[in-house]
Amino acid sequence: MYVGLESAASTVANFETHLIPGLLQTPAYARALIRHAQPTMAAERVDLLVRARLVRQTRLTNDDPLRLRALIGEAALHCVVGTPNEMQEQFTHLATMSRAANVEIRVVPFTSPAYAVHGRSVVILDFPGTGDPGLAYFDHLGKGSYVEDDAQVAAHRMAFELLVGAALSVEESTKLFLERGK
Repeated sequence: MYVGLESAASTVANFETHLIPGLLQTPAYARALIRHAQPTMAAERVDLLVRARLVRQTRLTNDDPLRLRALIGEAALHCVVGTPNEMQEQFTHLATMSRAANVEIRVVPFTSPAYAVHGRSVVILDFPGTGDPGLAYFDHLGKGSYVEDDAQVAAHRMAFELLVGAALSVEESTKLFLERGK
């Protein structure tokens, strides 16, 4: 259901506390993450899930690109997913994607008091058209929950904006990705 909603969205605002957002993951990072989460999963199923993630990412580069506002908790930069080379590739990819006109990537440092505003990852989806308040989505171990109440979505949106204000700038974040990608 989430993938269908995401494909209809015009803007995705995503705060991830410990992982790189799915729309920004390299194939190697996604594969390693899926393997760690589901160590007994058949290789064919892992490949299918990685391909599905890559298909989702085409929304960032198609003719009518999705606008992505990604906030990444500093912890995600320290959580090792895959090999050191795969992590370097992931950081280089983040630096590259941060240069796209429709993509905003910022790091929320540990030292930011706003880090605890959400305390967990959240995705806020906005849809084209007027009057639609969007929705907030939370995922935990593959089970998603949706918040559609206008006031609650507005509260999550306000918390997200507080995180944006407390995050490093796009330029500072990109510099950090480049340093980590060396």
